[in-house]
Amino acid sequence: MGDLLTLHFWFNYYYIPLSGRAKIILLVLALILVVGMIVMFFLKKKNDLYSKLRRSLFNFFLTNTIIS
Repeated sequence: MGDLLTLHFWFNYYYIPLSGRAKIILLVLALILVVGMIVMFFLKKKNDLYSKLRRSLFNFFLTNTIIS
């Protein structure tokens, strides 16, 4: 855990490969972001009390999906 606080860990040329479990967790997270983006895309067209929140959530999910 102490390695995470060093600059050598973050700027090393040789990265530590992800474990199988970490790859699955990242894949599930990306799928959740995609599903959330799709749901918010269809729900953002409704005009009610929460429409501004839904638009913000859509932008959040879209941005995080692109980054991941």
